[in-house]
Amino acid sequence: MLLVINFTVITALLFVSIYTILYIRKSKILANQMNTHLKYITKQFNCEHILTETNTTQQHYRLLVELVDPLALAKRESDMAKIFSEIAPNFVTKEVYRQAKKQAILDLQQRNVEGHVSIITI
Repeated sequence: MLLVINFTVITALLFVSIYTILYIRKSKILANQMNTHLKYITKQFNCEHILTETNTTQQHYRLLVELVDPLALAKRESDMAKIFSEIAPNFVTKEVYRQAKKQAILDLQQRNVEGHVSIITI
C-alpha cells in the first residue's frame, strides 16, 4: 500500500515538473515574441530610446488613433471621394490619413502642444 502511494506521489510530482518545464518554455517563447513586437512598434514610432533607457521610473505613452472606416469618412466629406473610392480605394484611404495627420498637427499647434504625429502601416 505504501509503495502504491509513493508511486502515485512520484508520478504526480513528475507530471507537475514536466508541466512546469513546458509552461516555462512556452512563457519564454511568448516573452520573446512580445519583445519582438515591442521592438517593431517602438521602431515604427521612432522611440527606440525607450527600450535602452536605464531610468525606468519615467513612463512614455503613445496615443494611437485608427480610423475605423476611412472610405466612409472620405465619401461623407467629399463628392470627389465618392467617385475615386470606387476606382482607387487605397489612394483615397492614404489621402484620408494624410488629411487626418495634417488636421491633428494643426490642432496641436493651435493649443500650443508639442507633439509628433506619424502615420504607420501595420
